[in-house]
Amino acid sequence: MTTTHSDATRAAQTLAKILRLERQGNFRNRAVVGGLDAFLQRWQADLSPVVSAPVPYADMDAEQRGKWVADILARIGDAPPSAPPHNAPSDAGRASRPPAQP
Repeated sequence: MTTTHSDATRAAQTLAKILRLERQGNFRNRAVVGGLDAFLQRWQADLSPVVSAPVPYADMDAEQRGKWVADILARIGDAPPSAPPHNAPSDAGRASRPPAQP
């Protein structure tokens, strides 16, 4: 069976959803029935351009899984928005200030 661009795109979008669920669940490998490794094996041909795992996901600890998930989401283009730095000015209260006079 030949992998098409739409198959690969659909598989990557599905993987992104699964990885976001994994992140929400603290990387416990429960976002997919049978575990993430089973999903990755099933969709290996479609996901091979973006997925590589040095060890099975099930064998990684939570910290390794978190780094791996972040890397794969970044490759897919689904990285989480970055938080503003703690010293960045807040938008809160700006609307209540009168505009500066020229």
